[in-house]
Amino acid sequence: MASDPSALMASYAEDAVRHAQKTCSVVLDFSPQSVELLESNFERLIEPQPKGVLGRLLGLGAPDRAMLARMYGAYVGEVIRRVHGWEWAYERDLVPGAAVVCLRRGERTLFPLTQVEDRLRKGVEASLWLYYKAVAR
Repeated sequence: MASDPSALMASYAEDAVRHAQKTCSVVLDFSPQSVELLESNFERLIEPQPKGVLGRLLGLGAPDRAMLARMYGAYVGEVIRRVHGWEWAYERDLVPGAAVVCLRRGERTLFPLTQVEDRLRKGVEASLWLYYKAVAR
């Protein structure tokens, strides 16, 4: 495992940008306002796409929820990193024997991938926009 997850998270974030554009014509530009745009379109972005012949012709399939959490968690994290000066890191003390991707700044630690997992499970109760605004304070 690489000691710095920055390149991996940047790659996942770019995957989110492409997915949002392809799925819903939503343009994500790594601005704070794009997190609000992401939240307002989140349900459409995670909807299963057409299956069968139509899905194959369009190159679409049911989205993998774990991949959605990685992509959009990385995207929200990249916005926080770029705008507010956080750094990607691994938290090695949270889960024994595992390294969990997080953002760090000083003594503070954030888990944007976990926030997107919560958003997938709980719906708007776990708003990505409210999460971002709380971090930005």
